Amino acid sequence: MSFEEEMEHAAHAGHEGGHGEKGGIGKYIGMTMAILGVMLALTSALLGGSRNKLIATMVEQTSTAARYQAISMKHRSLMSQLQQLHAMLPADPAEFDKTQGEINRVAGSADKLDATVIAINRLETDKILNTVTPSAGDVLRFVELVHDYAEEKEKAEKWTESYEGLIMVYEAASEHFEWGQLCAEFGIVLASIALLIHSRAAWFGSMIFGTGALVLMIYAFTTQQSGLSHAKTELEESRAAYFALKMDEKSKSGDEELFNDIERIEKPTQASNTPVPTNTPAPHAPEHH
Repeated sequence: MSFEEEMEHAAHAGHEGGHGEKGGIGKYIGMTMAILGVMLALTSALLGGSRNKLIATMVEQTSTAARYQAISMKHRSLMSQLQQLHAMLPADPAEFDKTQGEINRVAGSADKLDATVIAINRLETDKILNTVTPSAGDVLRFVELVHDYAEEKEKAEKWTESYEGLIMVYEAASEHFEWGQLCAEFGIVLASIALLIHSRAAWFGSMIFGTGALVLMIYAFTTQQSGLSHAKTELEESRAAYFALKMDEKSKSGDEELFNDIERIEKPTQASNTPVPTNTPAPHAPEHH
């Protein structure tokens, strides 16, 4: 074999060896791209699920906050009405008793006719006061109702605030899943460049980004699960404490008592309406002479 033929054979061997090495690198780069694609799909699915749960939790919190606002408005309205009832009660019971004792003293020293007039005036005054002064039972019932709404408002506020922990967990998980998704996308881009130009540096960069995506995905998933366990427990406890009040049953029982009390009141006897005769002749006017 001549020298020229040996040189040509060596050149062909070197050329084939170079193609084989590049083909091996391309195979590994392709596997890296496939793994990064799977990680990208997984992080995208986890990110979508976390955001959907975040939106659903915020909607539930809005509904609970609306319930709290309604209860708070009812409580303030009842407090205003209770203030009006308080204004109708005697301002100073001691002064009230003192005045009553003075009235009794005057009535005792009066003669028979004056005593009768005083008694009639007192009876008429009692009739008027009974129509404008609330009874002790009504006031106590109103106070109990105000206390019930104040307790319900407090439980509803805690229920609304208990959603904050759950929302923070979903927000943090969504943020980390988004970072992992971004790392996987960068890794796929670098792997594509490495496959195009057969660059080991780009390939190593894509693997670094892939490792970062994997770490972020695992971290977000584990922290989300541990945070959800505590946040859901707090939420369930606050919700159970609110519904344990059974305000609907209490209100229904109080309404029934009020209805029964009103129905026990005797209806006033209606006086018979004597028909006025319409055929009575009108008096004649005097004649003018």
